[in-house]
Amino acid sequence: MYESTYNGELELLAFFATFLLLFLAVFIVVYVFLAIGLMKMAKRENIENPWLAWIPIAQSYILGKLVSHKQGENSGWIVLGLTILSSFASIIPIIGWIIPIGVGIYMFVLFHWIYEKYSNKAALMTIFTVLSAGSLSAIFIFAIRNNESKIESAA
Repeated sequence: MYESTYNGELELLAFFATFLLLFLAVFIVVYVFLAIGLMKMAKRENIENPWLAWIPIAQSYILGKLVSHKQGENSGWIVLGLTILSSFASIIPIIGWIIPIGVGIYMFVLFHWIYEKYSNKAALMTIFTVLSAGSLSAIFIFAIRNNESKIESAA
């Protein structure tokens, strides 16, 4: 007698809303781990403006300064420039996916240099960073934030 037209859309909407909130919560936690780790390392290395670790694109400046032993004094600006280039290149056809892939590979190398500088397990950390598409880098940076630099001439 009674015919329902209900097809489960409300449950599907609730599922996606829950998934989105969970994803957002994990993203925030990982972001905070990375920012805390980078800020602590920047303070120890006497990098000016360590609070830049909390600003999404400006974080790349801190990452670059942490590897100045490999790339020289302008490494912070180089990494920041590449990050900005990668962001804007995505709107250009064909080149828009080549440049970000290249910058992404460069970022894996950059994280490896940081892991080498602060950890004895750099190779393992790099492998897991690559396998997780960079997601674990924030946790590794947070984990090694209190380690002393193994590079004697670190700034």
